[in-house]
Amino acid sequence: MSCDQMVSTSNDTSMFSMLNENAVTNIQRFEEISSSQKYFDRHIVRATELLARNSSTEVVDVSKLSQKTTSIIRYIEIDAAHGRLYFINGLTSTACWLKVIPFANNCHSYNVLLMFIIDGIDGIMKTKETGLGGALLMWFADDILAMLDISFVRPFNIQSYNRYVCPNCNNRFKFSNPLKVHIALKCDQLDINHLWTEVENEFNLTIRPHNMCKCSKCSK
Repeated sequence: MSCDQMVSTSNDTSMFSMLNENAVTNIQRFEEISSSQKYFDRHIVRATELLARNSSTEVVDVSKLSQKTTSIIRYIEIDAAHGRLYFINGLTSTACWLKVIPFANNCHSYNVLLMFIIDGIDGIMKTKETGLGGALLMWFADDILAMLDISFVRPFNIQSYNRYVCPNCNNRFKFSNPLKVHIALKCDQLDINHLWTEVENEFNLTIRPHNMCKCSKCSK
């Protein structure tokens, strides 16, 4: 084998190694993005009729939200009666189906807002009405966002229109909320149950003690 052939072979080997490394990097990056995006592109939760504005779920015990559940249901139909949202098959608890509502891609596209009330947590329809067949998309009220340390998108997170970047790992996202969840989950080192556990912990530390100090007659 000539020296030229040896150099060529060496270069080919280096090039092959580089391509392999690039392929692995791209696959890893795709998997990382997918692991964040799955909380947005998952179970289909739709309205079976017109859901009026400010319809809500029953009060949900916060401690049940932190319980790990694995849903095999991929299509969920939600109805309303007298302003109350419910799962039409009646066999799944509110705490369970509430957790599988996909997150909205940005802070303007949600139609279900998760928020605290005195005794627990409630999912309230805070925006426009949801028509027959409309998908439910959830986001968090400001106090829950603060508890979960989900911050606003900063100018340095925005590269261009529909292009957001994580400052910690440089992963890129088409929408802002997937980036926020990605960062809150420590660049996807944690799973979604971490958020629900934090909701319970913060509720017990801040909301519940405050409510226990209220007068039972006048709520002051």
